[in-house]
Amino acid sequence: MTLAMSVSAQSAAQIASEHRGEIEDLPLEAAQGLPVPVWEGGQLFLEFPFFLSHGRPRSSRELFEPEWIVKVDLETGVVSGVDRRHAGEHRPAGILEWDPARTVQDVEADRALLFRMIDELLGLARGGDGVLHAPAPVASKFAEVWQRLEQKPLHECYRSLNPAWFDAFGL
Repeated sequence: MTLAMSVSAQSAAQIASEHRGEIEDLPLEAAQGLPVPVWEGGQLFLEFPFFLSHGRPRSSRELFEPEWIVKVDLETGVVSGVDRRHAGEHRPAGILEWDPARTVQDVEADRALLFRMIDELLGLARGGDGVLHAPAPVASKFAEVWQRLEQKPLHECYRSLNPAWFDAFGL
């Protein structure tokens, strides 16, 4: 069995972003998090958390747990649902420290690489069960890029979307 995937991770991110105007109570300033693959009933989705933060860009920012999770079907490219969590509670997740050595261009390059790697890794997953067969160097590189991009205070929120995915990379 092969995975039906006609939408790339980058395209799915754009679809999730474009859908934000249709989500009740989602403020314009909410940030879109990184994609997490999720398998349900043999179908493959990418889930994108949206979260709030306070502070100045490129400085320390207080992050709040994601309140909206947008699910994009990778076969159809359609938003198949929005999970609304703890509506309006704005639960603090922690402080994100900006690494002054990293430029916006560094982050954008890592993000593009992460999306390409997700596409590659999903191509290595077996059927609809989400079992990965990634060579160790690919898995190691993915973990390295993820750790550079991940908003550390949101790690457990990301992990809760698909613990097996993160376990496969030792994250």
